Amino acid sequence: MLYQTAIFLFPIFAGVILLWFVRVFLRLRGAHRKPAAPAPPPDAQCLCGYELQGLDTIRCPECGRVTGFDATPEQLGLTAEQLRRAKQIRDARAIASNIPTPPANA
Repeated sequence: MLYQTAIFLFPIFAGVILLWFVRVFLRLRGAHRKPAAPAPPPDAQCLCGYELQGLDTIRCPECGRVTGFDATPEQLGLTAEQLRRAKQIRDARAIASNIPTPPANA
């Protein structure tokens, strides 16, 4: 009886041990890889080349385009109030995702 149980359980234990070794090997193989470089934020640079990182406005100071669009607010039909609301939403999303927001100009 014991012999029959051992013959039945041996392939199961061998399979478990083999899977454990494969798991350890794959983890060690992945540990040597370099982590991917973080992608720059989508609003890091305007289409005109101006660096937008750290600005507290949603307009490019050089060309006037709205961040994330290839148009000025006038071309998009946005009012000053809508631009202020868009900035509030952007700041709220940045706070929710723990992205540091630029300081407000006094």
